[in-house]
Amino acid sequence: MVQVIVAVEEVTSATEILEIAGATGSAADVEKEIEKGNIKVVTLGRKSFADGLMQDFRIDLGEAESIALSIERNVLFLGIDDKEAIKVCRVYGVPFLTALAFVVKLAKEKQIQKEEAALALNKLQQICLFSDEVMKEALKEGGLNGRSD
Repeated sequence: MVQVIVAVEEVTSATEILEIAGATGSAADVEKEIEKGNIKVVTLGRKSFADGLMQDFRIDLGEAESIALSIERNVLFLGIDDKEAIKVCRVYGVPFLTALAFVVKLAKEKQIQKEEAALALNKLQQICLFSDEVMKEALKEGGLNGRSD
């Protein structure tokens, strides 16, 4: 199982983690995952670096802290979709994976059913407003275009 690390200055509750992450679910579920060790809440060691990223690039605090933490912890990859933050990842050599790429990868590796992948891609299209061309390529890449490529 992949461990999720949530980087924040100070968290008072699981509900606050959900709000920060913009996630859905119950605070009780988050608390359980923290207790099981699947979610770890940490404080960023190099806050000044994150502040510098915000000044040097047009990114918000959450993206800056995520990138700084990824560098500190030498993560396998950072899940991120923000266009400007992706540019920062490229500048600093932080490996990243977008939600769209993640769904496509899961579909290609048959870790999720095609119907689940199609639903996830549809939801991402609604939220992220990907171009038709990008979505068409994602469907093709994930083997979800009706052909068995």
